[in-house]
Amino acid sequence: MMNNNQYSILQNSQGDVLLIVKPGQSAPTTPYLFYDGSDAMLLYRSDSDAVLLKHVEDEARLALSSVDEILVVERDDEELVRSYVSKILRVSDVRSLIE
Repeated sequence: MMNNNQYSILQNSQGDVLLIVKPGQSAPTTPYLFYDGSDAMLLYRSDSDAVLLKHVEDEARLALSSVDEILVVERDDEELVRSYVSKILRVSDVRSLIE
Protein backbone atom coordinates (compact mmCIF):
# COMPACT_ATOMS: atom_id res chain seq x y z
CA MET A 1 0.00 0.00 0.00
CA MET A 2 1.30 3.38 -0.97
CA ASN A 3 0.21 6.81 0.26
CA ASN A 4 -0.01 9.44 -2.43
CA ASN A 5 -0.95 13.04 -1.89
CA GLN A 6 0.15 14.11 -5.37
CA TYR A 7 -2.95 13.70 -7.48
CA SER A 8 -5.56 15.86 -9.18
CA ILE A 9 -9.29 15.46 -9.62
CA LEU A 10 -10.97 17.36 -12.44
CA GLN A 11 -14.54 17.51 -13.74
CA ASN A 12 -15.53 18.60 -17.24
CA SER A 13 -18.69 20.44 -18.26
CA GLN A 14 -20.46 17.14 -19.04
CA GLY A 15 -19.90 15.95 -15.46
CA ASP A 16 -17.20 13.37 -16.24
CA VAL A 17 -14.59 13.07 -13.49
CA LEU A 18 -10.87 12.55 -14.12
CA LEU A 19 -8.27 11.36 -11.61
CA ILE A 20 -4.62 12.07 -12.47
CA VAL A 21 -2.09 10.03 -10.46
CA LYS A 22 1.47 8.77 -10.60
CA PRO A 23 1.76 5.45 -12.43
CA GLY A 24 1.37 2.14 -10.67
CA GLN A 25 3.83 -0.73 -10.76
CA SER A 26 2.05 -2.28 -13.74
CA ALA A 27 -1.17 -2.04 -15.71
CA PRO A 28 -4.23 -2.50 -13.48
CA THR A 29 -6.04 -5.83 -13.61
CA THR A 30 -9.16 -4.97 -11.64
CA PRO A 31 -9.26 -1.23 -10.94
CA TYR A 32 -11.71 0.14 -8.40
CA LEU A 33 -11.90 3.41 -6.54
CA PHE A 34 -13.20 2.83 -3.01
CA TYR A 35 -14.77 5.97 -1.61
CA ASP A 36 -16.83 6.81 1.48
CA GLY A 37 -17.41 10.56 1.04
CA SER A 38 -14.60 11.50 3.42
CA ASP A 39 -11.25 13.11 2.70
CA ALA A 40 -9.65 9.81 1.66
CA MET A 41 -10.12 7.28 -1.13
CA LEU A 42 -8.40 4.07 -2.14
CA LEU A 43 -7.39 3.38 -5.73
CA TYR A 44 -7.14 -0.40 -6.04
CA ARG A 45 -5.29 -1.40 -9.20
CA SER A 46 -4.56 -5.07 -8.47
CA ASP A 47 -3.89 -7.44 -5.57
CA SER A 48 -0.36 -6.09 -5.30
CA ASP A 49 -0.96 -2.42 -6.14
CA ALA A 50 -3.22 -0.03 -4.23
CA VAL A 51 -2.76 3.60 -3.29
CA LEU A 52 -4.39 5.65 -0.54
CA LEU A 53 -5.23 9.16 -1.74
CA LYS A 54 -5.70 11.57 1.16
CA HIS A 55 -6.89 15.16 1.58
CA VAL A 56 -9.72 15.00 -0.97
CA GLU A 57 -11.00 18.57 -1.25
CA ASP A 58 -14.67 19.51 -0.84
CA GLU A 59 -15.13 20.35 -4.53
CA ALA A 60 -13.72 16.94 -5.52
CA ARG A 61 -15.99 15.21 -2.99
CA LEU A 62 -18.99 16.83 -4.60
CA ALA A 63 -17.86 15.71 -8.06
CA LEU A 64 -17.25 12.14 -6.86
CA SER A 65 -20.68 11.94 -5.25
CA SER A 66 -22.39 12.38 -8.63
CA VAL A 67 -20.64 9.66 -10.69
CA ASP A 68 -20.34 5.87 -10.68
CA GLU A 69 -17.07 5.66 -12.60
CA ILE A 70 -13.97 7.75 -13.06
CA LEU A 71 -11.37 8.09 -15.79
CA VAL A 72 -7.94 7.41 -14.28
CA VAL A 73 -4.89 8.85 -16.02
CA GLU A 74 -1.49 7.68 -14.83
CA ARG A 75 1.33 9.95 -15.81
CA ASP A 76 4.97 10.37 -14.93
CA ASP A 77 5.70 14.08 -14.99
CA GLU A 78 4.27 15.07 -18.38
CA GLU A 79 4.38 11.61 -19.98
CA LEU A 80 1.15 9.62 -20.22
CA VAL A 81 1.76 6.07 -18.99
CA ARG A 82 -1.80 4.68 -19.24
CA SER A 83 -5.45 5.54 -18.82
CA TYR A 84 -8.49 3.46 -17.91
CA VAL A 85 -11.98 3.69 -16.50
CA SER A 86 -12.52 2.59 -12.91
CA LYS A 87 -15.80 1.90 -11.14
CA ILE A 88 -16.38 3.82 -7.91
CA LEU A 89 -17.41 1.54 -5.06
CA ARG A 90 -19.13 3.28 -2.16
CA VAL A 91 -18.01 1.90 1.19
CA SER A 92 -18.75 2.88 4.77
CA ASP A 93 -15.11 3.48 5.80
CA VAL A 94 -12.15 3.57 3.39
CA ARG A 95 -9.59 3.52 6.16
CA SER A 96 -10.97 0.23 7.51
CA LEU A 97 -9.99 -1.40 4.19
CA ILE A 98 -6.31 -0.71 4.79
CA GLU A 99 -6.01 -1.79 8.41
